This record gives sequence, C-alpha cells and structure tokens, in this order.
Amino acid sequence: MPKIKANDVNIYYEISGEGPALVLLHGWTENHKVWKLQIPEFSKGYRVIAVDLRGHGESDKPESGYSIQTFADDLYHVLNELGIDKAIIAGHSMGGMTALVFYLTYPEKAKALILVNTTSAGIHDTGPMPLRETLELIRTAGFENVVEQFFAQTFFAPGTSEDLINWAKSEVLKNPQYAVEETLKAIMNHDVTGKLSRIAVPTLIIHSTLDLAIGVKMAEILNEGIPNSSIRIIEGVGHHTMLEKPDEFKTAVLDFLRKLQNA
Repeated sequence: MPKIKANDVNIYYEISGEGPALVLLHGWTENHKVWKLQIPEFSKGYRVIAVDLRGHGESDKPESGYSIQTFADDLYHVLNELGIDKAIIAGHSMGGMTALVFYLTYPEKAKALILVNTTSAGIHDTGPMPLRETLELIRTAGFENVVEQFFAQTFFAPGTSEDLINWAKSEVLKNPQYAVEETLKAIMNHDVTGKLSRIAVPTLIIHSTLDLAIGVKMAEILNEGIPNSSIRIIEGVGHHTMLEKPDEFKTAVLDFLRKLQNA
C-alpha cells in the first residue's frame, strides 16, 4: 500500500490517471473511498491523488496531534514527496477545511480550490446537533451508537438509497473512537473566516440544499469572502453531494476544470 511519512505519521494515498494534479480530500470519519464515483471520470484528464488524512482509512491513527493545520502540513509533505509543485485541491467537509488551510499556509502549491459542503468555521449552529453536544454524546454513548441513531438523517437526504447509507456507515465505523473524538475537536477549533479574502486562486464552491451537517449559509459565506469564487447549489441532496448526485456533481467540477484550463 502506498504511504508517505509526514510528520512521523504514514499517510496513505492512491493515484489514478495522468495530467495536472487533482487532490481529493475526504470528510470527517471517512476516507478516500468517498470519491469512488468520481475518480474514474476525473482520472481521464488528471492525475488524481486521493488521500486518507491522518486518523482515517489506511493512514496511521496516532492518539494525539490532530488539527486542520496538521492535516494541511501532512498534505504538503505528500505532494513534495510525489514531486508535485502545484495542484488543484478539492475537499469535502473536513477535507474542504483542510484545503482552505492548505492554501492559506502554502499558497504557492495550490492552482485552484474546490470546496464541497464545507465551512470556514467549525463551530456553527446549522446542524441538528451542536458540535460540542455531538462530542459529548460520542464520549458517553459511543461512536457506534451515535452513527446508528443520527448518521442517516444528518448526512443524507430523505430517500437516499439504503445501500449507499449502509456502505457509508460501514466505512465510518472503521475509525477508532479516540481518532473520531480528536478529529472532531480539530473541526471545532477551525476558523479561517477572517482570512478568506487572501485566497487568490479560482475557487469552486459546491453545496446542497438539504445539508443538515453544514448548512448552505456556510457556502454563501465562503462565496462572499473568497474574491475569485463561484458557487453551485445542488437541489435535493444532503451532505454527500458527490455520492447522492454523482453525475450533477461531476458536471459541475468538470465545467470548472475546463474553464480553468482555458483561462
């Protein structure tokens, strides 16, 4: 399995295709497989690097040392080891937070950003349960019980395929509880809203109308704050736009990438 050591942690990644580098970053408790419906299409014209952030998937899961900044620093090491000078950075949810911090820390490494169902500030009141309450519930009831009780209604729109929801559940439940708690605390400490005006690369913001985990207002804040940004709101889906409406999602991304190439 391909791994690169970054800050004493082994980071797993998968590469598909040839062309300009396109990095895919998953959300909280997930892994690179969340992009399974996108990678075959994107890899036709791009060198797609799907990364498991520390604490997730096949990457190492240390007991401590989690922050959005650390995720961004890990990615910097991965790209350097792969000899990638500049990449398009796409991130879903926590991965989008990482993309923002990555740009703000290493602006010379990012050609463009694609921010999917994400936010510039981790503490917000747009979901059914505040993050501090979620963390406390995970600590007291256990992550598996919280997933069984809240996962489907929080992260997917009504009517989503049970097979898709069950697959997603099985993936998130592979995470050890200590890593789940530590990465949630990292999200809670994330806030770069006051720095959005510093983002100087083309940025596509994709969000959805039925996202209960991160409300669409957060996408509007990103769009207002990032100078060279465009926003695409997809109707009728929840937090996982790329899984719930994969074709519409792919079209939005490929349109953006085409304009980027022609610019």
